[in-house]
Amino acid sequence: MEANEDLESNVGLHVQGQIPDLLPLSLALTAESQAQSQRESSDTEVASSATGAIASGLCLGSVQSSQDSPTKGIKRKSDFEENNDDDGNVCPICLSEWTNSGKHRLVSLRCGHLFGQNCIERWLQIGCAPGQKRCPQCNEKANSSHIRPIYARKLVVIDTTEIDRLREKLDEITTIKSRLQFELVHANLSRQHLEEQLNKLKQENKELKTSSLSDTNSLPSIPLSQNKRLHMMIRANEIICKEGGCRVLAFNEWLNLLVVSQCSTNRLFSGYGIRKINALDFRPTQFAFLHQKPIRDMTFQPHQNKLLLSVSLDRCAKLFDMTSNSVVQIYNADNPLWSCCWDEGNPYKFFAGSQNGKVLEYDTRRVGDLVGRAVEGGDTSPVVSLASFPPSPGRALSRGGFFACRLNSCWAYELQDDGYSSQLLPFQGPFFSLFYDKSTDHLLVSSRPSERFPSTRHMLHQMIQSNDSSNGQVCSPVDTFSGGNSQKLLSRPTLMSLQGGTMVAAHDESSRSVVVWDVASRLRLYKHQIQESVVDLCYFQVNTSQYLANLTEKNLQILEFK
Repeated sequence: MEANEDLESNVGLHVQGQIPDLLPLSLALTAESQAQSQRESSDTEVASSATGAIASGLCLGSVQSSQDSPTKGIKRKSDFEENNDDDGNVCPICLSEWTNSGKHRLVSLRCGHLFGQNCIERWLQIGCAPGQKRCPQCNEKANSSHIRPIYARKLVVIDTTEIDRLREKLDEITTIKSRLQFELVHANLSRQHLEEQLNKLKQENKELKTSSLSDTNSLPSIPLSQNKRLHMMIRANEIICKEGGCRVLAFNEWLNLLVVSQCSTNRLFSGYGIRKINALDFRPTQFAFLHQKPIRDMTFQPHQNKLLLSVSLDRCAKLFDMTSNSVVQIYNADNPLWSCCWDEGNPYKFFAGSQNGKVLEYDTRRVGDLVGRAVEGGDTSPVVSLASFPPSPGRALSRGGFFACRLNSCWAYELQDDGYSSQLLPFQGPFFSLFYDKSTDHLLVSSRPSERFPSTRHMLHQMIQSNDSSNGQVCSPVDTFSGGNSQKLLSRPTLMSLQGGTMVAAHDESSRSVVVWDVASRLRLYKHQIQESVVDLCYFQVNTSQYLANLTEKNLQILEFK
């Protein structure tokens, strides 16, 4: 019985009924043999009937014979059952019922059509021309080796139309479900990201509220004296470069010109250059291409005010003529350059700080020649800031020189007959900026948060007189102004002289604001909110007006003091 079920599954048919006992089948085979002899005597009639059945493509009803029936002795079906089931019980060649054993047993071809065994064998041997053997039902090529026995008595074709339709509907619903599940996962990730941003904004809002409540010095104006008040207003807000790439500012007081470094917006000339800003109306004017890579620092020549010195990560220092809009000289280096300054004691020399910690000295009278270099204490971190100080007989470091601020250490270099002598400054790093104001001899050094100092610090020092430097110190501390607990960018703070007082201006990343401290009162005067991170601050004067320029990677904002 298990073998029968396996064969049924292999041919893909549904079987009903039981295989009859052998004794009734023996009687049926005897009757079949007699009926076959009679059919052979009238082959012409049978062939004619088979040909008619094939040509018409119809499955005729079973032919009943009380004398020649091969199933004599087996109970006949009712007329209702014959009319509904005879399509699956008769051989389409002889139109007689097939059996499950004997010569007229149920067989099939490879194409799947069913016949009596001896009928299909004779059809393939006699009814077809040599080499043209085909199935009488579908005309597909066939031969005797394609005949397969079917172990069944009664065949019933199951209508699977509704099942197939439901299966297609199920596949469609499964596809929709998979798509919805993917969209749900994507929506959950987006929701999680938005929740993180919301929590971050809530935390920043809480910190701002706490800072505002705890510090009464964050008012928009604070009296400097009993008769003076200082106000700050936004004078201009210009988009310099939508693509970003702005880094440093420089002001030319003789030309009333503010210069901003930015990336080139011309697709044919990719790289970096400068944008000129008229300091009278603060409108961007010309763009001049200079370097292939970002500009890290630039400064005007203090004696020849039309010359602009710029250094870049493309290992070049260039002199640019502002009047002719052309590059005058190019100086190459072995490493990317991060900072520069002119020598206050010699108008022909300038210094350039490199990425590997070296300070390079150049002379404009010797084109392309390197005059000297300085490396101290094994500190090979980039030189982020350079500032030159002039000779002064009554002050420490009286012969003049320059300050060099690396990421890990700050040094003072004094000019000597055979070069420069160096001295380590007593500041705690890591550092990100150094600014020197020669009008007040103030030195502003800014350091990042560390384990020892968890907040950003802006340390203001005063260069001491020569008679006070017996212990080897070159500067004395004035005050330290603390910022936030985050400082990722190498932003550049600055010193300002307002109404006879000195002020410190710096960007605070934690509160996203520009903060101004008064040195005399040691109080914070302003906290100007700005959404983008400020990379450079530049204080300048035009006639009697005083301004503070805030540069981000895309925008330039001008604040005016009243």
